[in-house]
Amino acid sequence: MIKLENQIYADLILLINKALQNFKVEGWKICQFVQPVKFTETEPVIYVSIDKISKRGAQYSRNRNENGKLIHQEIFREEINVKIFALRRNLIKDSSLTQTSDDVLKMIISWLVSPAGLKEIYSKGYSIYNPSEIKPLNFKDDSQNTSSIPSFNITFIIEQSWDTSVEMISEYKLKMKGI
Repeated sequence: MIKLENQIYADLILLINKALQNFKVEGWKICQFVQPVKFTETEPVIYVSIDKISKRGAQYSRNRNENGKLIHQEIFREEINVKIFALRRNLIKDSSLTQTSDDVLKMIISWLVSPAGLKEIYSKGYSIYNPSEIKPLNFKDDSQNTSSIPSFNITFIIEQSWDTSVEMISEYKLKMKGI
């Protein structure tokens, strides 16, 4: 079965939620970063963006017999390049225990490469490359305040496939004419 882009987003959001639950982080919403966004969010938000999905390696096929039918399966691998951003405004009332955007991204990365994270990733059909370092992105928001939205990149690999069935030939008769 082929996972569609929205299914991949749903898997990514689920993985990030599990990472946040592991560290008991609350109050962050998670969104797909596929539309123009106003960076005046008052509540903390994590944006997930699929930068590119590209084919990786050659496509190959397999055949198998299931209940008298020939099942032809086409298989290929895809590389999914993902960028994860975190945005939380720093407030005057913040304490030294307040989790910043950088803190939350470090927790997500830490969980993704942990045994529990890898087990969850593999159960969804993916494998991963090591995530990149966290990079800051400074910008002026809609209120003309300078803000920072740190991010990291991570690459997932998924094996995609689809099946077609063909009736098997049950008998073959050789007919020769004109010899």
